Amino acid sequence: MQNCCKSPNPQQGRRTDLIRGVLTETVEGRGPVYIDCRHLPGDDVNRLKATLGVDRPAMPTFFEQKGVDLAKDLLEITVSEMSSRGGGVVLRRAGVRIDTECLSNIPGLFAAGDCSTICSGIAGATVMGHIAGESAGKYALSRPAPRPLDSGEIDRLHETIVRPLALKSDLSARQFEDEVRTIMTDYVGFRRTEERLKEALKRLKNLEGRESEIAAKNFHDLMRLYEARNIRTVAETIAMSAIERRETRGGGAHVREDFPERDDANGLRTILVKKNAESGGLRVTSQPTGLKPEVTPAPAAG
Repeated sequence: MQNCCKSPNPQQGRRTDLIRGVLTETVEGRGPVYIDCRHLPGDDVNRLKATLGVDRPAMPTFFEQKGVDLAKDLLEITVSEMSSRGGGVVLRRAGVRIDTECLSNIPGLFAAGDCSTICSGIAGATVMGHIAGESAGKYALSRPAPRPLDSGEIDRLHETIVRPLALKSDLSARQFEDEVRTIMTDYVGFRRTEERLKEALKRLKNLEGRESEIAAKNFHDLMRLYEARNIRTVAETIAMSAIERRETRGGGAHVREDFPERDDANGLRTILVKKNAESGGLRVTSQPTGLKPEVTPAPAAG
């Protein structure tokens, strides 16, 4: 077994070091990488099994259905497994921009937790949820009652929403979503360059032109269809933001091979992606955060 995180004490290594190590070994062709618990005492393995479902409820069931026994078997860690982690959840570094009352730039739209900003886990999400709920309640009470929709408006909305149910097409939501994931894996991934990111945007734009071809056989497919469209938009947003951030930052979450160093002089910026109200396209800008670079003091001599 290789110590892929390059730490003198890998069992106590930082999560960012572990993530960077797994990604590097995989991308550079030295995979697969495994978690090995076979040397642990039985009580430790049982405790691990009992606590795996705390933040990933489906994991114990997955092991049971796959016949995986951590006391006897190796557990492979793949790139897709690491994609959601970056020394913390990647989405905690991005999301809907909000103010101190959890209000976005859209009147009446409030956001909290991982979809908006750093939430510091359950405690932070709970506090933000309280603030967002209280702010949303005050906003709702301050607004006049909305005008009821007439039957014609309801019919037009319904026809637009369910139109894919009558569409004859071989393109399903699952196929569309798989194409988005393939583009993100092959051209955005974990080691990024401007050339590959621009190719990702080109392919994602081509996919956008095919959204009207997605068919739905039932209401579950219809839900998946709108989710797949949203996933494509999020993917485009990620690629545009990655091009704009010309530096490497955030452990293994954003590595630019063409800009391998962290740029504290110019990089302390918030990347903003907005939809153009007229064209519907996305526009990317940035602005300084106003924060000072974090400096980790060197360990004391001796």
